[in-house]
This record gives sequence, structure tokens and C-alpha cells, in this order.
Amino acid sequence: MKKFLLLFVLMLVYLNLYSQTASQPLELPNFIIEGKEQIDVQVGIKQAPLLQTYLARNSIDSLIIVGKPRNYVVFPVRMPNTIISKAFPSGYVDGNIGSFFTTNISAGYKSYFKDYEVFTIGNFGLSRGHIENANYAKFAIGLQTDYIAPEKFYIFGESKTTTNIDFDYKTYRLYALSEAPSRNQIDFSAKIMSIGNYEGYDFQTGARFYTINLASSGNSISENLLGGFLQVLNTMHQNKLSGRLSLDFRSTGNKTTNFFQLEGGGLFETGNLRLEPKLGFQFANSSLSKTRAMVLLDVVAKTNINENFSLLVRFDNGLRNKSLRDLLGVNPYLSDSFALDFCNATELQAKIKYQPNKELTFVLSPTFSFNTRFPVLNFARLGYFDISYIDASIFSLSFEGYWILKKFGTISAALSLNTTKQNSNKNDVPTLPTLQFRFDYSKEFWNKAKLAGYFEHFGRRYADLGNSVVLSSFSNLGLVVEYKINSSFILTFSGDNLLNSNIVHWYGYKEWGLNLKLGLIYKF
Repeated sequence: MKKFLLLFVLMLVYLNLYSQTASQPLELPNFIIEGKEQIDVQVGIKQAPLLQTYLARNSIDSLIIVGKPRNYVVFPVRMPNTIISKAFPSGYVDGNIGSFFTTNISAGYKSYFKDYEVFTIGNFGLSRGHIENANYAKFAIGLQTDYIAPEKFYIFGESKTTTNIDFDYKTYRLYALSEAPSRNQIDFSAKIMSIGNYEGYDFQTGARFYTINLASSGNSISENLLGGFLQVLNTMHQNKLSGRLSLDFRSTGNKTTNFFQLEGGGLFETGNLRLEPKLGFQFANSSLSKTRAMVLLDVVAKTNINENFSLLVRFDNGLRNKSLRDLLGVNPYLSDSFALDFCNATELQAKIKYQPNKELTFVLSPTFSFNTRFPVLNFARLGYFDISYIDASIFSLSFEGYWILKKFGTISAALSLNTTKQNSNKNDVPTLPTLQFRFDYSKEFWNKAKLAGYFEHFGRRYADLGNSVVLSSFSNLGLVVEYKINSSFILTFSGDNLLNSNIVHWYGYKEWGLNLKLGLIYKF
């Protein structure tokens, strides 16, 4: 116990000193351009149902890069990338122009400074928009490093430390309104994390800071956070025991919205059964000056039925640490009057996986959750959405899988069926469709050309709590083609919404119809 406390104190001191050293480079997360990572940067509305499912997708409205490759299905097992992958040995410049006079330029470069691997990236884009007042502009810049500490450092010897900094600016209009008021969003974040081992104890520790401000013609929306965490894991008699402490000191709209969590867990294996229990305590403050306290309980059981089938069962109860920053990432049209609270979710989930080989995998997953203070981005008035909190029951049945055929290509598909109910009035939960379907295909030709396509269907759903505003279902078809001219240049072409469907994720905001993009990538 004394070793654990000493380790925790020394880590906090180290992180404090490390973050104050001006000569230390910082990193930007999610921008590593290596192997099969995508280079496209999310710049706008992310259409993700509040119920976390594998079918969460990016939409293609006026704030998103024209023809941006979609986020493909996230599988419980590592899946070969079905989108066109780009490997950049040192750096790249990617420029493209598309429909509605949309232009995007991004560049990145990897270098080394002493013991640091440094990666920098920048992105700039603007568009006239698909309808009047749907124009936007965006700018993002970041820096990333990785550092392996020498053995001479106490506790942190041979640990891996990553640091990051990220600055993102975008300006756009609420084009659902005739006067179309403008909004300017500034998002700055910094993070540091270390992973290592000290006297047989594996540890992860880190700190983060962000500030986000959304200025408009009405009230401005802002949120600030300073947080840190420490997680320690030790192996005893082939079993693993862990402890984790996380502290988020946050203010949302000048109101305290802290979130603290202390938990202990383990990993136990006996025969064919793998058990991972967690038990802890959570404490939070809502912006309504309400105290939220909850006992955290999370139990995961895994077993292999036979060589092809496996089963996972999970029970989870606890508070969900959602922030205003998270909700703005889903819907940037939030009203400037809001409250931030924390959902208490009790969830039971099962996953049956069939995987006879690495080329074929199918997963069937039923999930039931009962939610208190479930956050809903509710249609309030034309052009604006409120954050409403309801008690809701949600049942989801999802199926997903992929199949790699050497001669034909790679196929992936996902299907989700949702049944939802507001406990107060038995209405459906807004924004959650009863049906989602996604199909992806990719194929490489002659080691020079690559083709990827997708088809998705999004079912009807409601935009408001009273279920009086209906959003129609739609289907979407897209295509991406790349041709390798030589070792340095790649020519790209993509098309989104080839069916020219009427796509509306947020009431009043019709998204782009048929749009095309032509681009050129230079890598060096």
C-alpha cells in the first residue's frame, strides 16, 4: 500500500514538472499518419446516436469535408481497413476541390528531435455551402511526440510518454434560420500520458486540459477542464489486480461540473472462463448544483464455446462522464441556454462471436439499458436544439461482420435494430432510428488502383420529445477511387450521396446532395 501511495505522489509531481518544461514538445492525438490510419480530419457535425452502437457514423452536412471517407464499422475484433489506406513515410500534402467550391488542404510531417519522434499536422478548408448561408471555414493545427525515457529516470525509466497539443477553429452559420446567425468555435486541448512499469507494477498516468468556446449572436457557450488519472496493475498468482483514480475539475458555463472516480478491479482466469470485475465510487456535480453519487459496478465474463464461437456477457452500472464538448461534437446547433448533467445507466449486454479464421468474423449483440437522466438533443425551436434529460429504456440488437476474399475484395456489413421508450410518456427516444444498415466494399487492382464503396440506410426517427416532428428515412451511396501515379503522387476521386437523397439528421438542416471531389496527394 505504501508503494502504491508513493508511486501516485511521485507521478503527480513528475507530471506537474514535465508539463511546465517549455522545451518539451507536445503531441496531437488521433493525427498519426502511419500505416493504415486515415488522414481526414473531422471538422463538423458527427451524426452519432446517443446510444453507443457500432453503427455510429459521420454525416456529410455542410461542416464536413466533401467526400470525406466515412468511419467504417468498428468491430470487436481488429478488422483489416476497408477504406483506401495511405502510408506516409515522412510527410504528405493532400489537396482537393469539390462541389460547392469546397477546398481542403492538409499537410503533415514526421521528424526526430533528439529522443523525440515529432509529428506536425495542419488542415485548412472552406466551402460556399450547398444552400444559402451554409458556407463555413475551418483551421486546425497540432504537434505530436513520443518519448521513451532512459533507465536513469526514477519510476519512469523505459516508460513511454506521449504529449499533445491541438488547436481547432471553425466558423459557420445556423443556416436553418433566414437570418442565419454566425457561430465561431475555438477548441484548444493539451494532454500528457505515460505508460511504464515500476517494481512489477504496470502503470498508466496522465493529465489533460481543454478549453472550448462557442461565440454567437446570443450567449457564448464555454467549458474548461483540468484533469488527471493514475492506473496501477499488478500480477499476483497469474491473476491481475488494478486500481484507478481519475479527477476531472471542470466548469461548464461558469458552473462547477466536476467528475471524480475511484475504482478497483481484477482479471481472473479459470479454465475456459475469463472474468473482469470492477467496483468503485463516482462523484459528480451537475451545472444545476445537483450532487450525483453512484457505486460503479462493471463485470465482464468471457468464454470460448468452441474453437469458432465465443461468448461475452457484461453488466455495467454507473454514471456516464459526458461533457458539453462531447455534445457539441455531435450537434453544433445547440441552443446557448443549456444544463449539463450526468446519466446513470444500467446496461446488460451479450456478444456472440463467430470467427473460424482471420478472414471471416460475425458478431451478434443484444443490449438492454435503463437510463436515468439520459441526454437527448431535443428539437426546441427552428435552428436550435436543447439538451434534455429523460428516463429511458433502450433495447438494441446489432449484427456485424466482415469477409475477406482474396480475389473479390473485402466486404463488411452492420445492422442495428433499436426499440426505445421514454419512461414518462411511452414515446420513442428522439434521434434514435429503429433501423440502421451499413454495407462496405473495397478492392485493390494491379497494385496501382484502389476502389472502396459503401451503402447505408438510416431509418425514420423523431426530432422531439413529443414525437410530433418526424425525420424521414434515407439511403446513401458513396464511392472512393485512388490511383497511384508513382511513388510520390496519388490521384483521388470520391463521390458522396450518389443517390441525391434528402438527408436530414437534425431538423431544419438539410445536408449535401450529390457531391464530388477530385484531389491529389503528394507524399515524401
